[in-house]
Amino acid sequence: MRLAFCFAFLISSSLLADESLHPGPAFVFGTQVNVHEKGATTAAVKFMLPIGAKVTIETATQEKVVQGARSDFWYQIKTADGRNGFVFGSLLTALGEELGDGRLLLVGWAENAKDSFEFRIVQKGSLVSSRAFALLGYSQDPAAANYCHTMELHRNLFGQGNHAISLLSFAGSEMDAGFSNGAYAFILRGNAIDLVSQGQGGADAPAYADYTYSFRPGIIEEKFEEVGDIQEGIEIGEGYTRQFKLVAGKIAASEKKIYKIRRPVPQ
Repeated sequence: MRLAFCFAFLISSSLLADESLHPGPAFVFGTQVNVHEKGATTAAVKFMLPIGAKVTIETATQEKVVQGARSDFWYQIKTADGRNGFVFGSLLTALGEELGDGRLLLVGWAENAKDSFEFRIVQKGSLVSSRAFALLGYSQDPAAANYCHTMELHRNLFGQGNHAISLLSFAGSEMDAGFSNGAYAFILRGNAIDLVSQGQGGADAPAYADYTYSFRPGIIEEKFEEVGDIQEGIEIGEGYTRQFKLVAGKIAASEKKIYKIRRPVPQ
């Protein structure tokens, strides 16, 4: 399944998304959101929707506008009972996942910051908990404003109700072939989300650095590789791996296993 939003959520598969919402299912990300008659804050308010409400994105306005800390489109939405109107983009998310007990996990742009994303847990139309994190690799440069993100939920990785979440953000530039990215691993226990580890990578050929996370029952493994040069078709660099486990309720990290990189350039 492929979505079109700045954050994409999935279970046991990778999902790529861009920075805009596209027609299809979405959720209200703001706590109490005004639905306007037209795509402007000055337009009449037709009704309000609570956080977590399910809507359908129908169309978008032609140009982005600045509202608060965000620059985004206005979107025409339709509710399950057939009402329609316009909502500003950062107050919506294409990403929502049921956690059980009537709880819903949402992910989207943080409300009052350009360079942060936020997890929100919702129950019966009310915000239960939230936590924001800085977006590694974020650039204020408009030429580097093409963002894609992948998100993955690993249910019960550390036992019943203790989930793991991975996020990869990608910022590409229209000016050159370089890019930067941020990789993150989180643990979700009850309504609390904690950062396990994070790292910023990127590429400017021939050099690159890359963080990845893999998941198996009880373990999150972090892998980092940095290649600084290519000689006669051979990549030269260094990397490491380490593991994270939940020990007595706390995340414990193993020592890094460092290794040298000497391998043919991937074809």
